[in-house]
Amino acid sequence: MLEKASVTDFDPYAEWLGVTSDRRPPSAHDLLGLPAGEANAEVIRKAATSRSGQVRKYCLGARGALALRLLSELAAAQNTLISNIETLHDAVEPPPPVQQVAPVAATGSPFAASGDPFASVAVAAPAELTAGDRSASSEIIDAALVEARSWSERLRDWQGALIGFPRAAWRRIVRLDLAVGKLLGEENTIIHNFLRLMFVTGTFACIPLLCVAARSQFDRWQVPAEPVGPQDQASARESAASQARATAQARGAREADRESYMAGEDRFSEATAALLEGRVADASRLFDDARDHFAYSERKALEQMTEKAESRAEGAQLAADALALEPFFLATAQSKAYSAGKRWLEAGTVAWQQDRLEEACRLFDRSAECFARARSEELRSLANQIEAALDNREVTEASELLNKLERLDRQNTRLAKWSERLEQIRPAGELVKGELVNTIGMKFRRIVAGEFEMGQNNADRNERPAHRVQITRDYYLGIHEVTQAQYWEIIEPRSSAVNRSDLPIEKVSAADAEDFCRLLTERERTQGSLPSGAVYRLPTEAEWEYAARSGTTTRWCCGDDAQKLADFAWYGAPGGQSHPVAQKQPNAWGLFDMHGNVWEWCSDWQAPYGESRAIDPTGPPMGTRRVLRGGSFLNEALNVRSATRYSANPTSRVASFGFRVVRSCP
Repeated sequence: MLEKASVTDFDPYAEWLGVTSDRRPPSAHDLLGLPAGEANAEVIRKAATSRSGQVRKYCLGARGALALRLLSELAAAQNTLISNIETLHDAVEPPPPVQQVAPVAATGSPFAASGDPFASVAVAAPAELTAGDRSASSEIIDAALVEARSWSERLRDWQGALIGFPRAAWRRIVRLDLAVGKLLGEENTIIHNFLRLMFVTGTFACIPLLCVAARSQFDRWQVPAEPVGPQDQASARESAASQARATAQARGAREADRESYMAGEDRFSEATAALLEGRVADASRLFDDARDHFAYSERKALEQMTEKAESRAEGAQLAADALALEPFFLATAQSKAYSAGKRWLEAGTVAWQQDRLEEACRLFDRSAECFARARSEELRSLANQIEAALDNREVTEASELLNKLERLDRQNTRLAKWSERLEQIRPAGELVKGELVNTIGMKFRRIVAGEFEMGQNNADRNERPAHRVQITRDYYLGIHEVTQAQYWEIIEPRSSAVNRSDLPIEKVSAADAEDFCRLLTERERTQGSLPSGAVYRLPTEAEWEYAARSGTTTRWCCGDDAQKLADFAWYGAPGGQSHPVAQKQPNAWGLFDMHGNVWEWCSDWQAPYGESRAIDPTGPPMGTRRVLRGGSFLNEALNVRSATRYSANPTSRVASFGFRVVRSCP
């Protein structure tokens, strides 16, 4: 069973297999998730395969040693349950008379922390072996051992799986199993037990350990082992520490985990000095410490390189997917840069699978560079097409190309200027002349000057009387409320502690909204993206209602039927919360959330309406309360009408108070 300390800190039986704490120690049926008394061999095998698959995915993680030990328990559980109903191998030959010998411990095993994995294996040795048997079996074992050792470099601290283990080597392992089974008696060989583990789990990490153990056992049957002295033990530990240091250096451990690596160097130096002074026991202990430090630093280097390779691979694949999935970039897939990127990506994937991580990182970087170059070439071509369409006054084509560019490269600094040029060549008479995008991605609709009836007679007194209002100048109005991401991009652009979502900004006062407009104006002017004479500001109450009505005279932009309002507005949710902008349908002029979601500050001080016709009204010059329009998610349908008016102290910061922005036309 797994050691007690590990179960105290982390219980793999419960976490990985779902075995409850009252089933300790778990039986073979518990481990395989089978009902007591299950005797169907096929069911047992399927259960073992399924359970092993659950555990095997943890072999490369931080608890890889636990996973590998648990895999051995699952294999043993399977063997226990099917031992009485079917044999695992055909009998090869009746064994000769045998006598019991003490098992030989295997070193370097991932199971070392919980005891010798062979301790419970009864190994039988023949009383006599013929010279032919000894020679043939020894040759097979040596061949398999050499093959396994040559591939053991691919292992990651006994927690991984061999990559690409050759079929020829696998055949040698099977021949080794048969040879040793013939000599020792098939039923209790170490080889059989390990092969059962591998067949059940698909994990080949134990192959080198298997061969080392087999070689050790076979040598014991031929030549009695001589006792190893302290000096020999110290020399062996020195060799192990030197090998660990070389492996760590090859992995770049000195840079990845300098502290652990240098601690290993210090221990190695101390151990060498102790060995020269004749302090053999101290030298052995220090060499072991050095080996552990080198191994730890090598593992950290491997983890860092693996994470780096994963990140580079993900970046390259995302770049490839972006080009492949975007319709405008379909032609890019035929470009030389894109084809080169795909080749580098494939080569990097192969290098990664073969554990050549540094090379994989370089290949993934080259792949990403090729994809970036392909994308840049297409965007440059798109920009040239936009310029040509504007020069030729091809309004429809220029508009479509600008929409593509906005989707593909929202941060392009020339978008605003091209949008201005498009509006200048667009034929007169359109109510909404198009969309403008500024440097932080805010979108605006151009609202053409006009006249409408403001207010509503059969409503609250602050909405009466209905009266004619003329708007004499075009203006750009934000297509939705200012979002949290846009607000903090201007107010605290370098802060990582603020929310940068698509929810509307809330809990802002009128002064906060005006500060945002002022700072945005200054930023755009500094970057040369704002035409002379243009500013960002809050809309007047008249501008807001004119845009909200979007040519209608009904209660809401969708008519007088409240049943249709749910398609256009977030409302009627007391105790609820605001929603991401632009999720409902826009009004006829392409504006979202003019009804509901959050109240929107206007630039006017609150005052009663007059009865006469008004031209570009801006409200009184002074007052105590500022106007808000549109209603919020808290209000019922009647309070989110186009004519609904509300006012509050300009310093109020309420959860349902937000705003949208006007960009004036010069």
